[in-house]
Amino acid sequence: MDCWVPQLDVLANNLSYFKTRQNLGDEVWFYTCLAPKGNYLNRFIDQPVWIGRSLMWLVYRYGVEGYLHWGWNAWHYAQPRDPYGDCYSVWPDVENGTITETIRLTALRDGAEEYELLRILERTQPAAADALCEQVVKSGTQYTSDPEVLRDIRNTLIRAAAGEILDTSLMTELPFVENFENGSISCTVVNGTWNIETRDNNTVYAQADASSEATVLLGPSGNNYSVQTDLAVDSWSNGKAVGVLGRYSNQNNYYLWRIGNVGGG
Repeated sequence: MDCWVPQLDVLANNLSYFKTRQNLGDEVWFYTCLAPKGNYLNRFIDQPVWIGRSLMWLVYRYGVEGYLHWGWNAWHYAQPRDPYGDCYSVWPDVENGTITETIRLTALRDGAEEYELLRILERTQPAAADALCEQVVKSGTQYTSDPEVLRDIRNTLIRAAAGEILDTSLMTELPFVENFENGSISCTVVNGTWNIETRDNNTVYAQADASSEATVLLGPSGNNYSVQTDLAVDSWSNGKAVGVLGRYSNQNNYYLWRIGNVGGG
């Protein structure tokens, strides 16, 4: 196989694997179908129309070669078994023997145009292309929800692709939030065992093997950042701690913000 087309959530949870496939010469796309649902980007009728437009920005963000959507005109599929809008992007115009484009398909077209503009911009200002993209999407569940932001960034993108030089230091990166409601989007288990659980009506990522020497999650990375996190400890034992690593280079070079117990009990 030389072209991989995982669903969006599968790609998001296995990015390192698919990057390896690309490095070996394979193509990687992603697709949406009946899933993923929740707050993932998709093309369903009951989602805001700009959601589908942002899918094309995610193609650029993940560095994949394409997006496969299903379907285009599968009107014969039963409803409401399938999510509304999942099976088609056009309406049948029986009277005139033609089809009518949905606004969702128009939004995809707008996003595809913006993808091409990003590719043009990256030839001369790759950092600016990345910075603009990160103002729109961070992942399939982390994206701007403000259509006015999309409009303004599109206008900036057009000017930059035409030659205007952008100052990336003035750009604000889209905040990254991990709430675990659809599983873990950004965290990779380095060692130990972690489970998604519901506690006090909140979804949390809980350490399952508290007796282990160390259990570590690897989260998102960035250059200039601040971190806000909620940590809960059920019980302490001597020398145990919980915290956040920052500016991590290797096991000997990092900053550690932690709370812990040094006296036992």
